[in-house]
Amino acid sequence: MRSPSPARRRSPRVAGLAGLMVERRHTGCRCLSACSVALLLAFAGALGAHAADLARPSDADLRAALPAATASAASLAAPLAVVDAAAPIAGELDQAGVCQRLAEAASAGGGDPAATAGTAPAAAAGSSGPAPAAAADAAPAVTPPAAVATSVLPAAATRPPAPKPHPALGFDATFGVPRRPFGKLIYQIAKSYALNPLLVAAIAKVESDFNPRARSRKGAYGLMQVLPSTARRFGLPRKRDLLNPRKNLETASRYLRWLVDRFGDDPVRVLAAYNAGEGAVDRFGGVPPFSETRDYVQRIFGLLGFSVLLDTPAAAPVAAAAAALAGVAGAR
Repeated sequence: MRSPSPARRRSPRVAGLAGLMVERRHTGCRCLSACSVALLLAFAGALGAHAADLARPSDADLRAALPAATASAASLAAPLAVVDAAAPIAGELDQAGVCQRLAEAASAGGGDPAATAGTAPAAAAGSSGPAPAAAADAAPAVTPPAAVATSVLPAAATRPPAPKPHPALGFDATFGVPRRPFGKLIYQIAKSYALNPLLVAAIAKVESDFNPRARSRKGAYGLMQVLPSTARRFGLPRKRDLLNPRKNLETASRYLRWLVDRFGDDPVRVLAAYNAGEGAVDRFGGVPPFSETRDYVQRIFGLLGFSVLLDTPAAAPVAAAAAALAGVAGAR
């Protein structure tokens, strides 16, 4: 189509037709642009929906992934009874249901590891059907930290040392009569006060060498060297009665019985108190740091066939040591 000449263009009719054609052309372009944009948007939406469908796992994939996920939750000490991977899943399997069951398994696995370890074997025994091979391989045996600590601590704990043998303080008929002077008398009196007759005889040996008229520089009398003040405490008011072997042994045995009841089954403290007095043993919390008392305890143990290792005496204050030395008379 030929374009109109300049003179025809200036014609009102031709100019009107040309303007109308140009206007229609622009309107058609705008409509075409709007349609193109709408088509592009629709195509992009279709592509996105198709990509979402492709990314969404199928039912077969969800069924295959559920046992492995359940086994992973069980390996974190979750109870095996929470998710039964071997049981068939009834109904339509959707992704929301699988996610909910996995969330329940993970929340159940956050409990106490020791409790879940104790309940896991019972739940595994009660599950229906054989467990899948993938779940068995993916669930290694995990020892809870509490169980590890419980199994290690008793083995690492040190046992208390065995008590050292020491001479018996109580009476026993198997001890027999001491083969010493006044042996039968010592046996009878020791039996009446529930004392070891061999221990009483060893004390008499170390104290006076079985001399009923022995007297020490500190005023102790008789076989077991009893002080008059101690004799008055235990029912023997007259000093001359301490020279009687029977009365002396009875008074000394009564005092020894009282020491045994006070210090219990501890012959070291009982003998130290008999020599240095119970007050000295209380002040020093054991055998006083006096060489005479320490040698005394060791000699009696040796006569009875035992050995004793006394602790190193601690340094006592000067005033306390002087006061203790002033009353070392003991029960002799």
